[in-house]
Amino acid sequence: MKKILQISIMCLVGVFLFSEKSGAYSPYQVFKKNRIDFNLTTNLFKTQANFIADGSQQNLNGSNYFQNIEVTPSVRWELFEDMGFIGGLNISSAESSDPLTTRKNSIANRIDVGADYLFWNSDIHETFFRFIYSQPLEKNNLNTDSVSTSDGAIEMKPEVIVRFNFDGFYPYFQGGLNYRSEGLSMLATYAAGAEVRFSEIGLGAAVLGRASVKDDNYSNLASTRDTVNNSVNAGSKKYFAVNPNSTDIELNLNFSANENLLFKFFGGYTMLGSNSAIGYNAGVSINFNFGGYSKYQSLQKKKIKQQPAEKLNTISREPTPTDFKEDTNDGVNQDYFKPVAPVAPAQKNYINQVDGSAQNLDNATAIESSDSKTQDINGAEDYQIKLKKKKKK
Repeated sequence: MKKILQISIMCLVGVFLFSEKSGAYSPYQVFKKNRIDFNLTTNLFKTQANFIADGSQQNLNGSNYFQNIEVTPSVRWELFEDMGFIGGLNISSAESSDPLTTRKNSIANRIDVGADYLFWNSDIHETFFRFIYSQPLEKNNLNTDSVSTSDGAIEMKPEVIVRFNFDGFYPYFQGGLNYRSEGLSMLATYAAGAEVRFSEIGLGAAVLGRASVKDDNYSNLASTRDTVNNSVNAGSKKYFAVNPNSTDIELNLNFSANENLLFKFFGGYTMLGSNSAIGYNAGVSINFNFGGYSKYQSLQKKKIKQQPAEKLNTISREPTPTDFKEDTNDGVNQDYFKPVAPVAPAQKNYINQVDGSAQNLDNATAIESSDSKTQDINGAEDYQIKLKKKKKK
């Protein structure tokens, strides 16, 4: 047993899974390349009654009960764009009680591996395909003396999930198949639910179901399987039942501590069914994630890498006044606003610069301006002042 547990843990390190409780897989995993999700889920199921073949309820004998606590550590890694690799480990601790004895069994009973792929999305919806292969680590047999922790069969589960985003309201629909070995019936699986999110808090509800679509090998001899359940499972049809059908309802509360850490509290009850256990379940899931970027972010990075070096430099630094240029393509003749070259003065009116010494100032005197007029380049008239030397007395 210890060796099996060690092998299971080693397999967990080598495979990848986004996890959830023992019911439907979470429909809200995030598709971001290189994102890794670590998840730990604990779920308790307890039953004291069954749905029998005609759909009516029947209590277990006396004070009999069956309960199972599952712990699911798991990882999911989206290695490629829109595609994640999944796999994980399920540890179960089951207990059954009848007037004769109480049986207990704890074991790592299953390893899951698989993948999911986002193949269609838009602004308001995402549709993806998921396939999970489950390998049992312990099989049930007709002569067992241990309480069951699972169906003990290989399971192959292809399914399609469609989820929507309507500005804080997130409905989803899910449908698939569950092929089971050991002569067990093949199941159609389905789910429909929604979640309303208020900042860090999310409230959700879902209907989860399964229906037998291919008969069990013991359909005409159901007592063979019932003998096992009556012997070791206190009469419960939680596992190893012939052609089971059931519909559960679940409520959940999500709390996001930060963008990397999410807590989910959930509880559910079996509403309808046949050849299956009636019970309630409750649990908590902790999800931690890191890394990853969306397809949009990937495209933005790609565009930046393709920019010329000078453009990259402009993007990476603060803008300066030289980065801005006035738009002069507005239909106005810009020649009116260009500076005009200075006009050389007429030679006769040109006066050399006078040295500002006292001697020169004494030898120079100002006279009244003459009536001679000049025109500037625009034709405007102006007056000039002339200087001449002072005559010596």
